Amino acid sequence: LAMPLYGALAYLGGTFVLFLAVGQTSLVRDMAGLALFVTLSLVFFTIGYIARIHSYTAEPVETNRPPPEGWIRASALYYAIYGIALLLVYGATSPTQVFEAVLNPGSAYLAKFEVYAQQSASGGRNPLIQALTLLAVLYTPLVPFVVLFWSRLRLSLRVLAISSAGIYASFFLFIGTLKGLGDLLIFLLAGYLIRTVWQGRAAPKKTNRRLLAITLVGAMLFVGYMAFNQSQRLEETGGSSRFLPNSVVASVVGEEFATGLAVVAFYPTHGYVGLAYNLDTPFVWAQGLGASPALNSYWVQYVGGRGASEIAYPFRTEARTGWPAGMYWSTIYPWLASDL
Repeated sequence: LAMPLYGALAYLGGTFVLFLAVGQTSLVRDMAGLALFVTLSLVFFTIGYIARIHSYTAEPVETNRPPPEGWIRASALYYAIYGIALLLVYGATSPTQVFEAVLNPGSAYLAKFEVYAQQSASGGRNPLIQALTLLAVLYTPLVPFVVLFWSRLRLSLRVLAISSAGIYASFFLFIGTLKGLGDLLIFLLAGYLIRTVWQGRAAPKKTNRRLLAITLVGAMLFVGYMAFNQSQRLEETGGSSRFLPNSVVASVVGEEFATGLAVVAFYPTHGYVGLAYNLDTPFVWAQGLGASPALNSYWVQYVGGRGASEIAYPFRTEARTGWPAGMYWSTIYPWLASDL
């Protein structure tokens, strides 16, 4: 039961240590205050988790329960419809275009901003995509449930699940963005963690080795493609000078790929700079809309008013410091704090 806690602390604490080692620490004015905030966040998260676990009464695990086929089917259809709708909006009409985008992620990434600009200029809305965004609870079940119940799923349901996830992943490959692929990798790992617990003591060593192998291979493939993706982006935008590659790494994999790896390290660390900036911004309540940019956008469109786009922590910090709320990260804390 403590495994999710260990994983969360390893990621949250590990990214902060990585930030201290290779991040933009020179931009942080009050490092002691930032470190204290991050440390207390992890401490209280741990206390809350442990308190909940100690109050939890374990129930016998029903390993023979029937697969939740209804949830799997609904989630698979959600992936397929959402993926197709996004592909059409962004101009993909054939698998060939997706394949070309995979080989040229830098150009694909920049092309999506042309779509953004067209949407902004026309003020157009896509009710289907907005409705699917509000139904995003269906985004979660597919991958963990398929991993957990794989051996007991009918072939047709397996094919539907894999095809739907592939359609959804192809959209992110088409626009040169890795967020959706990262989600699928995390869901996959979550499913295997639950499956490991369910299998219990029957074959722990074999299961753990398999889980470790899958995790390592998935992480290596993801990081490798992300480095290639980021190096292509920098080549297209001319921003390579902002990310100096490690000389030892560059001597092994080449300067271009090493620059991409430097950007990969930037991703999970630069949010702490934004967090430090936000800690110096006074509190203003965002009326419950600050933590959800999508909900805020829909509120302004259909109800009116200015919403939270000017008063949520990241936006007011952008106005004060120039740290872009929509381009760079500030960790999740300022978004939640805007409402809480």
